[in-house]
Amino acid sequence: RKLYETDSFYQAKVAYRRQLYTHTPKRYPGRITLLVNQHEASRRPDLGWTGFADKGLDVHIVPGDHDSVMKVYAKDVAQAILRSINQAAPEPVKRKLERTEVQPA
Repeated sequence: RKLYETDSFYQAKVAYRRQLYTHTPKRYPGRITLLVNQHEASRRPDLGWTGFADKGLDVHIVPGDHDSVMKVYAKDVAQAILRSINQAAPEPVKRKLERTEVQPA
């Protein structure tokens, strides 16, 4: 797709990049839980989030890469989320994950 300056997608992309380069994140008073796929974790496990949360950062590495993490490893991602919730919740969530097939729309 060839992009032109009048194209709304192009304009959104430019605005997004400007925001990325000019935004200064503030410290978060709590704890951050970050799920990172194996491919990204091999380069930088914290994705630059270390130091932004007053109570620390929990990094959970899940299998896959950007394209496969939800297509192939959604169950692993869901289990990592449940583990994180259980660590934070006063009472653990007890639920067995069943594999379900997603029908295309």
